[in-house]
Amino acid sequence: MTMTLMPHHDGSSLYVSDSTPKLGQVVRVRVRMPNACPYEGVRMLSVSDADIHMEPLRLIASDERERWFEGSLPMHNPVTGYRFMLLRRDGGFDWLNGTGVWSHEVSDADNFRLTVFPSSPEWNVNGAVYQVFPDRFARSPRYGSRSIPRWAVPTSWRHVPSSGGPMAGREWYGGDLDGIREHLDHIRGLGFSVVYLTPFFPAGSVHRYDASSFDRVDPLLGGDDALKALARACHEKGMRLMGDLTLNHTGSGHEWLRQARGNADSPERDLALINISEPTRLRRISYA
Repeated sequence: MTMTLMPHHDGSSLYVSDSTPKLGQVVRVRVRMPNACPYEGVRMLSVSDADIHMEPLRLIASDERERWFEGSLPMHNPVTGYRFMLLRRDGGFDWLNGTGVWSHEVSDADNFRLTVFPSSPEWNVNGAVYQVFPDRFARSPRYGSRSIPRWAVPTSWRHVPSSGGPMAGREWYGGDLDGIREHLDHIRGLGFSVVYLTPFFPAGSVHRYDASSFDRVDPLLGGDDALKALARACHEKGMRLMGDLTLNHTGSGHEWLRQARGNADSPERDLALINISEPTRLRRISYA
């Protein structure tokens, strides 16, 4: 099997002189170019005040295997995007961005980016995160004792989940937080140091992005005690636990919305925009 060597750039210290620069600072960025690549030079494209800037990169090192090119990138915005033009020996060019090498024109959406904001904590930079959708990961022995809400449809563990439609959020497989805790050694053994949970609040679906409360854990997942036990177990194993806190949206069952719907004089009424085309029917609720 023949492996094709490609030009490379990333945000590590080998390729970026300062990963969290200050606004106005000039950062040195580098591209590693295997000699087998059909390129003879590199330019860097960035945008400032809607003007495109092209910066030629200079050759700073080479050996029998590869060449290194370096250029200067001014931090003209808090988030500064850039990509590289790879100059082919036949006179044409390709692009190198965050998704790889492209032979056609590409948009700015996948540019490399530098920001002036503080970097991630050390445990995040040097760790790996394992995302868990609790309902689909593992059942604990308590599965059979759960009180199932009306919206949930008990589903066989071997059933292939629906990819869309009304059933996608109702198929209840019964995974819970205790099931995750019982498999932490497996997760850690794969090399992960952080467990990231999708929403675990009471809701009207298994994905729980339509939470009805943010001050307790869904009993279907084991409740508050199960989350505390999972956090303790993670810490005992030197791991961290993160959660998806979806405060910018709720389900229609949230207590504030119920109050707003039921009482026009309630304080919660001011927290939502409510359009009613008929006096007794609520047509739409959305956050102001």
